[in-house]
Amino acid sequence: MERDDLQGKWSLITPTNEGPRPRRGHTVRKIDNSTILMFGGYQFGKDFDWSVQTKLFYLDLDTLQWRLETALGAPTPTDGPGVSMVGDKVASTGGSVFTGGVFETANTTEVLDLGKQIFLPSIEGNAGDVLDPRCWHLAATIKVKHRILRPVISARVHPVAQELYTDPQREQEFCMVFGGRCNVLNADGTSVAGFRYYNDVMLLDIERRRWLRVQTGPGPTPRAAVAFWVVSNRVYVFGGRYRDQDENNYFYNDMWCFDANTLKWQPVACFGDIPSQCAGATAQVLTPTKVLLTGGFVIYESESEFEYYNRVHLFDLETNTWTELKCGGEAPAPLTAHALTLIDRETVMVYGGDNRVQTRLVTHNLGYFLSIKPDLFLSHLQRDYMRMIRTLDTAHNDLVIQIEARELPVHSELLRKRSPQLLSTAQGGVIRIDDKRLSMRVMTLFLDYLYANHVIVQRDVQVLAQLQHCAMKYQQVQLIAELSQQVSDLTRAKYEEYSRALIELGLSDHVLTPEPFNDTPRDVVGNQEWQLNLEAMWFYPATTDFTLHVTDGSGDQMQSPVEIFNVHRFVLANRSEFFAAAIRMALHESYVYIH
Repeated sequence: MERDDLQGKWSLITPTNEGPRPRRGHTVRKIDNSTILMFGGYQFGKDFDWSVQTKLFYLDLDTLQWRLETALGAPTPTDGPGVSMVGDKVASTGGSVFTGGVFETANTTEVLDLGKQIFLPSIEGNAGDVLDPRCWHLAATIKVKHRILRPVISARVHPVAQELYTDPQREQEFCMVFGGRCNVLNADGTSVAGFRYYNDVMLLDIERRRWLRVQTGPGPTPRAAVAFWVVSNRVYVFGGRYRDQDENNYFYNDMWCFDANTLKWQPVACFGDIPSQCAGATAQVLTPTKVLLTGGFVIYESESEFEYYNRVHLFDLETNTWTELKCGGEAPAPLTAHALTLIDRETVMVYGGDNRVQTRLVTHNLGYFLSIKPDLFLSHLQRDYMRMIRTLDTAHNDLVIQIEARELPVHSELLRKRSPQLLSTAQGGVIRIDDKRLSMRVMTLFLDYLYANHVIVQRDVQVLAQLQHCAMKYQQVQLIAELSQQVSDLTRAKYEEYSRALIELGLSDHVLTPEPFNDTPRDVVGNQEWQLNLEAMWFYPATTDFTLHVTDGSGDQMQSPVEIFNVHRFVLANRSEFFAAAIRMALHESYVYIH
């Protein structure tokens, strides 16, 4: 029996045919709804076949069958390169090259055209600014406007930049490289004598095949093997490793954010279950506000004292809070240098990586799925709101809105963020609405907007007018814009009815008639984020928590339903007043009959 307190579940992937060899430092990407692409990597050991660098492995998620294809070209084989995708091209920068019995560090970039499955000519590290040789560095794709880029690139290439980056409004994709380490060889080049660590930021312009060094100001200390992720054109960096000349190891658990809109670093103050110092962890963005972190390692007093992790943390970008997840099932071994990719909104895939068993380094070729409990993707306010919708349990709110002799529960924390004007009217835990132009129905719609950030199209133009008044009264700019769009979509007859409603409510003393009229009004109005979330939820039926049993209309609930629909109670209650009422009638049930 599964434990109720588990927040995630591991499961071993069992392919139906032989898969890739063990590897670390590889890349895994989901390229369509049912296909995973894996390429690159290195297996520690003398017998490793470097030709794997040209092999592309595809995993069919429906059949769990691997397929091998070979890209044309002869890339330089490396261990620990930084890999990023710019358009349909994969840029693999740097890494360690095994030559003459020693690992030297490279600064070339191999570019794979995924569409044509061919490696393009290498980009040298001295094209433009010089990229210092490095491995185990961050490589991410960002977008930078030319007007932001020109003032902060180095003086040596600035004259060239004046000619190349001239459009102030153009936003161009670059491969960003940060940090990493270089293997410093001894005098005769026969062994690694030490390491050099970096904290610089370099941008690769794949179109023009040249490097640009960016002057960013203060940022993270030099380090390698960081965990990172990109959200809203911001690159977040967590942890990493540094080793000084005396071979003292330093591991970090601080976080920094590089804003590609300003090309500046900012430290991020974190809270909650902050992961301990580590390097080699891997992160994956789950939603615009949630990030998963897995694995990593730390070395203590000497290289023989170490610890590898298989812990799982969830980071909330809205609150900067870490949560360590309790996960069951068949979990992977503690790992580092593994690959992580998103399968769907609640599932990630972990593949490969390595760890140490006593003094021996073991590289893996096992894959695992990790399924995350859907409730973890909601903020605590949304969870409370769902709880109130389901059971009318008001123990989780700290304010009530009194209107028309009735009460609506609400959270002061939400109003502080979303509507401070409404919060400012609270007295003794109560917000009294005496405005006769506002109704219980309108305030319910307004709260739905504040909590769920969406707007339902109002066919009742009187409600539309009242909701507009509410949005203006409490200074909700986005809601005003959404409702104005609804007004512009009204037909001529509906607009005249809306204008009369404004006059009756005392909100307008004359009728304005826009031209032309749209006689095919939109069915849904909502911001893009809500629409994407809605689409995501509908396409993952495993997350549904309610069913609609549709019968033939006889009213006999004992009969078999004609059709059953799996739905999301929270979404349904917010999108339809009819279903919201039906759900409230079925407080402790997971279904409702519709006749």
